[in-house]
Amino acid sequence: MLCCREYRVCYHFATVLLLAHDFGAAVEYGKLSVELPVPSEDIAVNSTKGFLMLAESAKSGHAESYRQLSIHYVTQNSQSYCSIASLTMMLNAAKRPAPVAKVFSPYPYWIQDDVLKSACAASVTTPKQVNEHGLTLPHAAELASCYIHTVPVHAAQASIKKFIQTAKYAVSSTKEFMTANFQRSGLDEYGGGHFSPIAAYHESTNSFLVMDVSRYKYPPVWVNAEVLFKAMNTTDSVSGLSRGWFTISQ
Repeated sequence: MLCCREYRVCYHFATVLLLAHDFGAAVEYGKLSVELPVPSEDIAVNSTKGFLMLAESAKSGHAESYRQLSIHYVTQNSQSYCSIASLTMMLNAAKRPAPVAKVFSPYPYWIQDDVLKSACAASVTTPKQVNEHGLTLPHAAELASCYIHTVPVHAAQASIKKFIQTAKYAVSSTKEFMTANFQRSGLDEYGGGHFSPIAAYHESTNSFLVMDVSRYKYPPVWVNAEVLFKAMNTTDSVSGLSRGWFTISQ
């Protein structure tokens, strides 16, 4: 599964060429402007309506995950690192004991590179494999279990009711976090399979806040629960299984 690996950019002198889906990119000499509009059915959290929804969610107690995840929000290191970036955010939010990364020494803090450095992680995958292929849901959950209690769920083996109950509990908890694995096209977004944390729930619109770790493409967006579930209930061509979600808990 080529997680988030949808386009590449080649520079030749002052000319920029975009080799990708035709999504209305403006290409000029020495300049590249790629516009990825938020799908019409989704609501960007930085819009007036999206920000109000977040405030309402926090007031109702359904944005506890956002409180912790937002201060550890990262952009994936490469276009295949969405699962790694999501796990990194969750490990920091869950306050799991972290190694001391050289860049932040002497302070312990999870960074994406260190998530793949343990002996347990090496038995699951390697940085080269992630860069080339990304991770499937089973492998992402197996990697997470190297560091914390993890429960993966394939959407095909669940129901929309179970998903909403599980996700709603997670975002309302201070000790549990969830990452969704979905097909971008199911949200009318550009790309393939993707992972990103779920951070909040808005009751009146039945929507979840997806904190997209491809921050160079999309902001965090509110997505209708049924739409998100359908996007998770799609088949990963590598594993042959449906996508879904995994939760970690302290």
